[in-house]
Amino acid sequence: MKKMSIYISGIQPFMGLNGIMLVTKARRARIQAYQRTKDKARSLVAGLLLRRVCGVTDDCHLTYGSKGKPYLKDGGMFFNISHSGDYVVMAVSGSEVGVDIEKVTPYSDSVSARCFTADEREWLSREGCDEAFSHLWTAKESIMKGSGDCP
Repeated sequence: MKKMSIYISGIQPFMGLNGIMLVTKARRARIQAYQRTKDKARSLVAGLLLRRVCGVTDDCHLTYGSKGKPYLKDGGMFFNISHSGDYVVMAVSGSEVGVDIEKVTPYSDSVSARCFTADEREWLSREGCDEAFSHLWTAKESIMKGSGDCP
């Protein structure tokens, strides 16, 4: 089994976009395209984590899979990033990895019917809480992101 490291950062110190010149040119353009300040800060923190942890200082350091998942061009290290609310999380490993972070949200029958199996829906009905819904959602999304099924 390969070692995995997890990094997490709050976005509040970056609401003023401090450090934006440290991220890649493409990341700066993505940050500026967002309308909401929190979205800009989340994208900035993701770019800063890529730089600090993976050494991404230029756009040429990244390549993308067929479904849009980013990879380091030189290989050897895999990463995945997620953000929600005031936090950004990054997982790094020597093999494919996926991570997800979500704010606890209310249970949704329509999302459950669309995204969960019958066994998962049955488990949710027994658990009967928003936290269980969020746990299952983040677990499934992490697996999908690790397999490359979603970026």
